[in-house]
Amino acid sequence: MDLFDKKQNVDLLSSRLAGLLGTAGVEYTALPSNVRSRVRALKNLQVELNKTEVEYYKELHALEIKYSKLNQKVYEKRAEIVNGRYEPSGRETEFPEEYEESELNQSSDHSQRGIPKFWLTVFKNVEPLAAMIQPQDEEILAHLQDVRLTVNEKGFVLEFVFDKNDFFTNDVLTKTYELDFSVDESDPLDYSGPEIVGVKGTQINWTSEEKNPTITYGKKTKKQKNRSVVSQVSVAQRAESFFNFFNPPALPEGEGEVDDDLRLQVSEDYEAGDVLRQTVVHDAVLYFTGEALLSDDEDDEDEYMEDESDDSM
Repeated sequence: MDLFDKKQNVDLLSSRLAGLLGTAGVEYTALPSNVRSRVRALKNLQVELNKTEVEYYKELHALEIKYSKLNQKVYEKRAEIVNGRYEPSGRETEFPEEYEESELNQSSDHSQRGIPKFWLTVFKNVEPLAAMIQPQDEEILAHLQDVRLTVNEKGFVLEFVFDKNDFFTNDVLTKTYELDFSVDESDPLDYSGPEIVGVKGTQINWTSEEKNPTITYGKKTKKQKNRSVVSQVSVAQRAESFFNFFNPPALPEGEGEVDDDLRLQVSEDYEAGDVLRQTVVHDAVLYFTGEALLSDDEDDEDEYMEDESDDSM
């Protein structure tokens, strides 16, 4: 489990309990003044706890930066194999399997290099990424060569490396997430870990409008001023596509308000970025083979059994 989700899970559990038990808080104004004074002292202590929590998340993030750097050489070698620039041999290719070699397809295609459609297959086996991929995206994602992760002091960066293709001229599409680890001084009691304060994506240089899967064209009726002539004009509309990921919702600068709709969009966008950061880049081969899906199913089954057990109590 992502440790950044620890407090969010506690908050969710608290909400569920509140729904079962009703509002459990005391009527603060009904308390004697000396008791209210002690409660205020406890709130000051809570602020101190939240400040400690900030340091916890900062230290956790520093560890992530450290170990992310240690993984880079392994990721680079994986990319070499996936894209056919390095052919593993000998002990590199030995790994205990659950089935005999005789059960496997023994045919070889020496004209085929690397592992075709590796990342497309990975993405199609990962939620929420799979839900973002439309049929028109698949031909483009077949050109995806690597997904690189850089964790830095401000947050993290995802780089999607493509080979030369007919769809866009970019070699790399980038998505950057900026996190704020501090406590909001205007509401120091409300802290549940790092907050997203900035999201940026690459502007994709599509080779033509027809190659751009993020837009579609519809017809709109247009009347002339004298209303005697009616014509149909083509109007560009946003289309569902994985590549909308690189055109994220814009967060207001400074102290601007974030409405519920924008908050939901940012949350969904971050969910996709975070699953890439936390599991996909690290465990890509297990999603390619489907083994990670079996593990996810087992976790879901365990959670279901726990819920069933709780309900029966």
